[in-house]
Amino acid sequence: MVKAAAQQGGIDEKQVILETLTSMKRPRGDFILTYFTKQVALMLR
Repeated sequence: MVKAAAQQGGIDEKQVILETLTSMKRPRGDFILTYFTKQVALMLR
């Protein structure tokens, strides 16, 4: 859904991905699996 919304111009894909991962980490998530792993790794370099 994130990719589709970003392609339609409805959201900023990078911002939404990072916020989604941050919201998972806040409640003490120690391990997060995501389809965006490679993309986030490149963003954070």
